[in-house]
Amino acid sequence: MTSSREPTPDEHFARVPPPVLPPVLRGVLPPPPPGSGDYRGRGPWLFLLFLAVFLLAGVAALGLGIWLISQRPATAMGALIGIAPASYFCRRHLKELDVQAFVGWLLVGGIGGGALGELAGQLIFRIDPGAPTAIPWLILGALGIGGACGVIAAVIVNAGIMTLFGARLMWRTWYLFMRRI
Repeated sequence: MTSSREPTPDEHFARVPPPVLPPVLRGVLPPPPPGSGDYRGRGPWLFLLFLAVFLLAGVAALGLGIWLISQRPATAMGALIGIAPASYFCRRHLKELDVQAFVGWLLVGGIGGGALGELAGQLIFRIDPGAPTAIPWLILGALGIGGACGVIAAVIVNAGIMTLFGARLMWRTWYLFMRRI
């Protein structure tokens, strides 16, 4: 059986349709050079470039996470505990490729969990003994420091998830694209 790119014996080669890009890559790749008609030789290098970018983002997120946990462990744990249910209940947004809603819920969970973790750390563990002990200052400090740590934790988790998701998407796109060539 012949593929859609091979002409049958009674057909001229000009009647064979050109290869079609997957929807993910339409408008991203430049057009092929005149006369070549395909993307041979570009697919693996583009895939490796995207894979390297995703892996570097994952390594940077891991380093940032280690730094955050070493500086504010109670706040980091509170932020991660706040992010866990947000990412679990909003995974349908990721399945539908609604990345903005998924990241938004990660940020909300991270900020809320980080603020509660910082407040618990100040009230229970007295992380910073020189900090004011009045309730308004504790709440303000928890929102500021805990919210910032929650944003950092949400970025870390988001970078890790998007690294895995992007590498999977690029692998599937490249694999399906190379099978068609």
